[in-house]
Amino acid sequence: KRRIGSIGDLEFDLFTRVHLPPDQLCVVCIFSSKIPNSFVSETMLNTVHYQRNKYRAMPCTDSDGDVYRLFKYDLATAADVDSGGVPLLVKRHKAEPGMFFMYLAGKLVFADFIFNGYGNAQRDFAKQVKNALRQAKSGEFLPNNFKFSSIPKKTSLSFPLFSTSHKKQPTDKYSSSVTLDSLFSFQNTQGPKLGTLA
Repeated sequence: KRRIGSIGDLEFDLFTRVHLPPDQLCVVCIFSSKIPNSFVSETMLNTVHYQRNKYRAMPCTDSDGDVYRLFKYDLATAADVDSGGVPLLVKRHKAEPGMFFMYLAGKLVFADFIFNGYGNAQRDFAKQVKNALRQAKSGEFLPNNFKFSSIPKKTSLSFPLFSTSHKKQPTDKYSSSVTLDSLFSFQNTQGPKLGTLA
């Protein structure tokens, strides 16, 4: 009851667009259970989630009045059986382990590897939540067809991130050290560094 909930493709759009309160931010943490240490800021986010819910008898119901709700999205298991094994957020935004997405009423507000343009500390997360809510209330959303175009060379991401039935994936390892510049946020007045419209 005190752990961050998981969300998969089957319920993703319906849950984020309909079931969550329309003014509640949905924070989605991308990782892969096939890759060690790919859940960036796991300890910090688990602590934040626990502190918010430790006195609640029914955390899911009792969190309806919160300004945000946290979810984990596992690239290894999220895909619907009819999708060919490719997760929805990979097809939609080219999601990678270590990314964070923030939605309001199903609309994408924020997508990046770091919070607030600085890092992954709790204070950066808190500031990013505040900024994302302010942007959403101002009608500042990312386009529905927003996709990351590439991953910076300083990452060491490699497959398999998820399973497909028709293709054999390489088995290289993933480096757990993720030090990334901001890829996209509305604070970047010069536009996204790597974001592109597809």
